[in-house]
Amino acid sequence: MTNRTRATAGLLLLLASAAPSVASAQIPDSMIPLKTVISETNTFRTEYAEYYNNKDVAHLVDMYAADAILITGDGTALMGQAAIREYFTKAASTLPHIVLTSDSLAAFGSTAVIVGTLTAHPQAGGETVSRYLTVLRRTMRQWKIVRVAVVPVTK
Repeated sequence: MTNRTRATAGLLLLLASAAPSVASAQIPDSMIPLKTVISETNTFRTEYAEYYNNKDVAHLVDMYAADAILITGDGTALMGQAAIREYFTKAASTLPHIVLTSDSLAAFGSTAVIVGTLTAHPQAGGETVSRYLTVLRRTMRQWKIVRVAVVPVTK
């Protein structure tokens, strides 16, 4: 065996033994880059407001997980997609135009927690302001609302 062959074999052995440590340094599948979370949740919020403002109940409800919980501004707790669908279906004709803004975002793996402001413009005029807290979960590259609570701001 020549020196060159020994050096090549030694290099291959070194690379082979280093491969497991390099592989373990990879980002786990459950971790999503923060830039991706920010971009996707901004898009999610924009789509939510569009569906809400267009009174598109089918698409709006599809943004909720099957076991989601929605606590409305009056304190009513709606549990599950079926209850949320019923609520939005009954309220669709009177839904106000809304503007959603996000104040903070915390991401933990495939979970995002967003706190923000919901400004509503009822059909009768005026403006109401509420605060919201939303918990989103990402599976199969798709975010779903698992929990949301809306609290009116009183002056």
